[in-house]
Amino acid sequence: MAERYRDGATAMPDDEARRIAYVVARMPATFAAVRAALARLAAAAPRLAPASLLDLGAGPATGLWAVEDVFGGSIAHATLLDSDTAMLALGTRLREAATHRAAPFQGADRPRLDVVHASLTRPPALPPHDLVLCAYVLGELDARNALEALGTAWHATSGALVVVEPGWPRGHARLMAWRSRLMEWGAHVIAPCPHDLGCPLEDDDWCHFATRLERTRLHRQVKDGSLGWEDEKFAYLVATRAPARRPPARIIHPPRIEKGHVCLRLCRDGRAEPLVVSRRDGRSFKAARKARWGDGWPAHAADDPPARETDSPARGGDDPPAR
Repeated sequence: MAERYRDGATAMPDDEARRIAYVVARMPATFAAVRAALARLAAAAPRLAPASLLDLGAGPATGLWAVEDVFGGSIAHATLLDSDTAMLALGTRLREAATHRAAPFQGADRPRLDVVHASLTRPPALPPHDLVLCAYVLGELDARNALEALGTAWHATSGALVVVEPGWPRGHARLMAWRSRLMEWGAHVIAPCPHDLGCPLEDDDWCHFATRLERTRLHRQVKDGSLGWEDEKFAYLVATRAPARRPPARIIHPPRIEKGHVCLRLCRDGRAEPLVVSRRDGRSFKAARKARWGDGWPAHAADDPPARETDSPARGGDDPPAR
């Protein structure tokens, strides 16, 4: 699956053994990336309590787990759409078998699920939902179909749309094209961009972030890894119908802590610029030492979400993101 993904083909599994392998090896990282993007939405709109979710390309319902983790029990109704009926069934089995410890929203607290077997290129009529999620799915389509699917997602959005893609250069390029189209449609793109101007990154730089997740013993075994954690690189967009707060700037590279100062790289007012915060800057220096890749800046204006994962200190990585 990793080789197919690197070649630009779909990385989704096509038989039961590969589906189970995907759930064990890739689902945790996908969950962590989607959760990190949703946490930015929750921080920018702290009063948001979405009652309905539409997950386009839901797979094994990874996005629903992340939404429940970020927004608690506010989701009363979730619509999961995917063309892979077997993967949807596997996700349903996982939820049914989950223990109370793994899934705090049991019984009456769990959302009502509607499972829709359909392709994103031929979707049925979809009613408005408070929160719409497209995670690691639009990039699997060609440019025309991806744009049409984005339009479907935005048309079904009554509150917020979250799009998550791999943290690779081509993922960033796609997101910037979709950002422009969403703004043409009247969307407020509130994250990660702290402005409505063009993206200042060029050449070999691209906007992406990282989240660190713990590996279980089984996770380490199937990936033949020795580390108890891994870093997932991702890129994302959060678009809303109504305006929401944005920080003046966002930290777009991992902060570099030196002796007596911290080096930040910010996206601000359509520019990518460095900022050196020295010990003489007092509170700002303390805030810079705690700052994470992807945080807003300055710290008092940051949309810094409560998160269980720890941001990665480095870019790159050899684990290819997949849906």
